[in-house]
Order: sequence, then C-alpha cells, then structure tokens
Amino acid sequence: MKDDEFFYVIDTDNVARLRNVVWVHTHCKYTYREFSDVVCFDTTYLMNQWRMPFASFVGVN
Repeated sequence: MKDDEFFYVIDTDNVARLRNVVWVHTHCKYTYREFSDVVCFDTTYLMNQWRMPFASFVGVN
C-alpha cells in the first residue's frame, strides 16, 4: 500500500557504502507531535581498534 507521508533518506559515500539512513513512518510522525518521544538507533561502523561495529538504541521522552 502506498503511503504518501512515509519518508526515508539513504546516504552513501563515494564508493556506495552506507553512511546514514532515516526512516520515518507516518504513524510515528503523528505520535511525535502528540507525545514528543523519539527512539534513535545509532551505529558507528568500524569505530574501534578491533574493527568491531557498535550499535545502540536511545529513547528520549
């Protein structure tokens, strides 16, 4: 089903590696206006000396 208010952006570097992704579901936009809650999934690729990826979920109310 097509959702005209669904929003996403995919950002890649110059060799087509994924850098950033933003995905906003329509229902989430409406609930954000009402409650101002957000959940962020943050990843930093190859951030340490062992080349291990790191990902965290952060919720803000």
